[in-house]
This record gives sequence, structure tokens and C-alpha cells, in this order.
Amino acid sequence: MFDKDKYGKILVPMVTPFKVDQSVDYEAAVSVAEKLVQEKKADSLILSGTTGEFHTMTFDERVKLLSVINYPYFYRSEP
Repeated sequence: MFDKDKYGKILVPMVTPFKVDQSVDYEAAVSVAEKLVQEKKADSLILSGTTGEFHTMTFDERVKLLSVINYPYFYRSEP
């Protein structure tokens, strides 16, 4: 069962931004995540896979995306 206390009520599937050379644009991804969280548009984000990019990313890229977004924006004390 879905735990609203843990994940919140609004889960947003976030697009993964890519650079012209098709590498993941981590800086842009953090900016998108910041905007969604700071403007209270999302309680949680669904990363790397909701619009098909999962299959174009390496395992290391997916792990790095999770780490650059997860650490600064989701280990916070406020609900």
C-alpha cells in the first residue's frame, strides 16, 4: 500500500535533461528538482524512467542522478 506519510501526496515524474552530446545534464536536473520542491509542486520525484530515458542511461548515470538530487533536496527535516 502507498504510504502518503513517507512520500507525500504529490509525486512528480521528472524528465531527465540531457546535453547536446547526449550525456545527462546533472546541473539542469538539480535545477528542475529545486524548482519543483521549493515551489511546493512536488512532495516526491520519480527519476530516470518515466519518459523512456531509463533505457538510454547507464547504471552509473542513474545512480549519479539519484545521488545528486537525493542528497541535498530530500534529506531534510520538514515534511
